[in-house]
Amino acid sequence: MISKFLFRGGRVRGRREGESRNSYFDLLPRGDLVLGFSILGLNLLDALFTLVIVGADLTREANPLARWLLEAGTEWFLFSKAAVVALCILFLALHRTFRFVKPAMWALCTFYSVLLGYHLHLLSMR
Repeated sequence: MISKFLFRGGRVRGRREGESRNSYFDLLPRGDLVLGFSILGLNLLDALFTLVIVGADLTREANPLARWLLEAGTEWFLFSKAAVVALCILFLALHRTFRFVKPAMWALCTFYSVLLGYHLHLLSMR
Protein backbone atom coordinates (compact mmCIF):
# COMPACT_ATOMS: atom_id res chain seq x y z
CA MET A 1 0.00 0.00 0.00
CA ILE A 2 2.52 2.62 1.06
CA SER A 3 5.94 2.04 -0.43
CA LYS A 4 9.20 3.88 -0.96
CA PHE A 5 7.98 4.68 -4.50
CA LEU A 6 4.87 6.58 -3.35
CA PHE A 7 6.22 10.01 -4.33
CA ARG A 8 8.93 9.17 -6.85
CA GLY A 9 8.10 6.60 -9.45
CA GLY A 10 6.59 3.19 -9.71
CA ARG A 11 3.47 1.88 -11.35
CA VAL A 12 0.13 3.56 -11.91
CA ARG A 13 -1.62 0.50 -13.38
CA GLY A 14 -1.12 -3.19 -14.00
CA ARG A 15 1.09 -4.46 -16.78
CA ARG A 16 -1.19 -7.27 -17.88
CA GLU A 17 -4.91 -7.45 -18.59
CA GLY A 18 -6.94 -7.91 -15.41
CA GLU A 19 -4.03 -6.90 -13.20
CA SER A 20 -5.39 -3.43 -12.50
CA ARG A 21 -8.40 -4.52 -10.40
CA ASN A 22 -8.13 -4.96 -6.63
CA SER A 23 -4.42 -4.13 -6.68
CA TYR A 24 -2.19 -1.54 -5.09
CA PHE A 25 0.03 0.79 -7.11
CA ASP A 26 2.76 3.25 -6.25
CA LEU A 27 1.39 6.37 -7.93
CA LEU A 28 -2.07 7.89 -8.01
CA PRO A 29 -3.46 9.15 -11.31
CA ARG A 30 -3.95 12.92 -11.48
CA GLY A 31 -7.75 12.57 -11.62
CA ASP A 32 -7.83 10.61 -8.37
CA LEU A 33 -5.62 13.21 -6.68
CA VAL A 34 -7.91 16.02 -7.86
CA LEU A 35 -10.97 14.14 -6.62
CA GLY A 36 -9.38 13.47 -3.22
CA PHE A 37 -8.25 17.08 -2.75
CA SER A 38 -11.67 18.30 -3.89
CA ILE A 39 -13.34 16.24 -1.18
CA LEU A 40 -10.88 17.54 1.39
CA GLY A 41 -11.43 21.14 0.27
CA LEU A 42 -15.21 20.75 0.36
CA ASN A 43 -14.91 19.25 3.83
CA LEU A 44 -12.90 22.24 5.05
CA LEU A 45 -15.46 24.62 3.54
CA ASP A 46 -18.16 22.67 5.34
CA ALA A 47 -16.28 23.10 8.61
CA LEU A 48 -15.85 26.84 8.07
CA PHE A 49 -19.50 27.34 7.12
CA THR A 50 -20.50 25.30 10.16
CA LEU A 51 -18.48 27.62 12.39
CA VAL A 52 -20.12 30.69 10.83
CA ILE A 53 -23.65 29.31 10.98
CA VAL A 54 -23.40 27.93 14.51
CA GLY A 55 -21.63 31.10 15.63
CA ALA A 56 -24.50 33.20 14.25
CA ASP A 57 -27.04 31.00 16.11
CA LEU A 58 -28.81 30.09 12.86
CA THR A 59 -28.82 26.42 13.81
CA ARG A 60 -27.23 23.91 16.15
CA GLU A 61 -24.71 21.22 15.22
CA ALA A 62 -26.66 17.97 14.79
CA ASN A 63 -23.71 15.59 15.19
CA PRO A 64 -23.06 15.07 18.93
CA LEU A 65 -19.35 14.39 18.44
CA ALA A 66 -18.90 17.50 16.29
CA ARG A 67 -20.92 19.50 18.84
CA TRP A 68 -18.61 18.27 21.60
CA LEU A 69 -15.55 19.24 19.52
CA LEU A 70 -17.06 22.68 18.88
CA GLU A 71 -17.54 23.14 22.62
CA ALA A 72 -13.92 22.07 23.17
CA GLY A 73 -12.76 24.81 20.82
CA THR A 74 -12.64 25.89 17.21
CA GLU A 75 -9.12 24.53 16.73
CA TRP A 76 -10.11 21.05 17.92
CA PHE A 77 -13.14 21.04 15.64
CA LEU A 78 -11.22 22.10 12.54
CA PHE A 79 -8.23 19.84 13.21
CA SER A 80 -10.37 16.78 13.95
CA LYS A 81 -12.61 17.27 10.94
CA ALA A 82 -9.67 17.79 8.60
CA ALA A 83 -7.58 14.94 10.02
CA VAL A 84 -10.34 12.34 10.01
CA VAL A 85 -11.45 13.13 6.46
CA ALA A 86 -7.84 13.32 5.21
CA LEU A 87 -7.10 9.86 6.64
CA CYS A 88 -10.28 8.46 5.10
CA ILE A 89 -9.43 9.98 1.72
CA LEU A 90 -5.93 8.52 1.93
CA PHE A 91 -7.41 5.10 2.68
CA LEU A 92 -9.82 5.36 -0.24
CA ALA A 93 -7.12 6.64 -2.60
CA LEU A 94 -4.85 3.73 -1.75
CA HIS A 95 -7.72 1.34 -2.49
CA ARG A 96 -8.85 3.15 -5.65
CA THR A 97 -8.80 0.04 -7.84
CA PHE A 98 -11.34 -1.77 -5.68
CA ARG A 99 -14.89 -1.99 -6.97
CA PHE A 100 -16.84 0.48 -4.83
CA VAL A 101 -14.13 3.02 -4.01
CA LYS A 102 -14.43 5.35 -7.00
CA PRO A 103 -18.24 5.56 -6.74
CA ALA A 104 -17.87 6.18 -2.99
CA MET A 105 -15.46 9.05 -3.63
CA TRP A 106 -17.84 10.60 -6.17
CA ALA A 107 -20.69 10.15 -3.68
CA LEU A 108 -18.65 11.99 -1.02
CA CYS A 109 -17.90 14.81 -3.44
CA THR A 110 -21.60 15.09 -4.30
CA PHE A 111 -22.61 14.93 -0.64
CA TYR A 112 -20.27 17.76 0.36
CA SER A 113 -21.39 19.84 -2.63
CA VAL A 114 -25.04 19.47 -1.63
CA LEU A 115 -24.13 20.21 1.99
CA LEU A 116 -22.39 23.42 0.92
CA GLY A 117 -25.53 24.37 -1.00
CA TYR A 118 -27.49 23.88 2.22
CA HIS A 119 -25.01 26.05 4.12
CA LEU A 120 -25.40 28.79 1.52
CA HIS A 121 -29.19 28.50 1.81
CA LEU A 122 -28.98 28.91 5.59
CA LEU A 123 -26.72 31.92 5.20
CA SER A 124 -29.08 33.52 2.66
CA MET A 125 -31.91 33.30 5.22
CA ARG A 126 -29.85 35.32 7.66
